[in-house]
Amino acid sequence: PMEVTFHPDAELSYAGLVDITSTDPDEPVVTVELLGGGAAPDIDLVPTALDFGNVPVNGSLTLDAEIWNVGAGDLELGVLVQYGSAEFVMDVDPSGEILGPGDVTTVPVTYWPVDLQADNGQIQIPSNDPDEAVVTLSLLGEYDPVADIDVDPLQIDFGVQDMGTTSQDQVTVTNVGSGDLSVDLPTLTGSTDFSITANS
Repeated sequence: PMEVTFHPDAELSYAGLVDITSTDPDEPVVTVELLGGGAAPDIDLVPTALDFGNVPVNGSLTLDAEIWNVGAGDLELGVLVQYGSAEFVMDVDPSGEILGPGDVTTVPVTYWPVDLQADNGQIQIPSNDPDEAVVTLSLLGEYDPVADIDVDPLQIDFGVQDMGTTSQDQVTVTNVGSGDLSVDLPTLTGSTDFSITANS
């Protein structure tokens, strides 16, 4: 038998002929027609950027990006590489996946801000797409200022004191968060022998 190999290097239609000559008196030449087409993958990243907006410090938000193969050949993903802030976490790594025509894979990314700085990063996605060997997913995020009230102390014990005398103590209200704290006027319930004076 004769082996015929086809190895297309572009997304084109191909044609060829193989002539086989022999001593056959009726068919000294027999022609074999060769036909083939090249199918190339085509990567499509949707979206190309994940903007997490404002996320509370020590909170989290997960957004998804999708990698589509909109071409006619198999799309082979290489090893994804992440750069920038470590506060972005790729929850599922599709490195090495093979996507057939029309297939899609999802890349979920979680943003975990741990400080008061804006963050950015990117994930580079290599593949065998002949036109786009590497596509980049951009990552953006900021902290969301949050107020955090601290009241000290949470209990005042005046003990036992002589009738008609007055004792005083203080309660301090502090905002230990990163956002503005609004405090309403305090209200007093219980015995009328206690009173409060609110200072700024």
